[in-house]
Amino acid sequence: MLMSFLTTRQKIARAAGDKSGTAAIEFAMISPLLLVTLLGGTEITQAVMAARKAATATRTMADLTAQIRGATDVTAAMVDEIYAAGRLVMSPFPSTSLKVTISRVDVTEAANVRSARTTWSVTRNGASARPCGLLTKIANTASPALTSFPSGMYYPGRFIVVDIIYTFAAPLTTNFAPQNMGFTGWTNTGSGIEIRKTAYMQTRLDGAPFVTGTGNCPVA
Repeated sequence: MLMSFLTTRQKIARAAGDKSGTAAIEFAMISPLLLVTLLGGTEITQAVMAARKAATATRTMADLTAQIRGATDVTAAMVDEIYAAGRLVMSPFPSTSLKVTISRVDVTEAANVRSARTTWSVTRNGASARPCGLLTKIANTASPALTSFPSGMYYPGRFIVVDIIYTFAAPLTTNFAPQNMGFTGWTNTGSGIEIRKTAYMQTRLDGAPFVTGTGNCPVA
């Protein structure tokens, strides 16, 4: 009887000292947080890759437009082809959200004062055009805008400017604040990360092209 009591007591003591179940409970509690952290980090990494693709697409479209000869007007079909090229560069990321604005900006000098003015501006996929008229001079380090032109580009010439907005779907990072992490041109919309890029390219060959149809600005 005494031996049976001692054996039962030893079993109870061993059971009380067994902490193997504690680790399982702790893991069950923290595993959702770890999973969200892992997937969120993966999502942000994908967003960085998409932003690099967007930057390349922006430069590609600016380069293609800048190579059009001045004697050749930019037609709607040509803009469609340039936009299609930008969408191809975005692959393998979906490009349905890619909004593009292609503009020509002329920098002129009069009485030792240089000014930048939009000559024409065309858009695709619901983007906004650059406004006609003089653009605001901003510091080279300032965020680009449709109404501005960087001070480092203020030398007489004709430039093709491509502004894009690309929205990267990011359902797991709704609370991610890219502006607090140094991601310039990124905005969290709650349903995705809006990435803005701008590329400047001086026109080449024998002049600067005009556009046919809508998009031309009145002659100043």
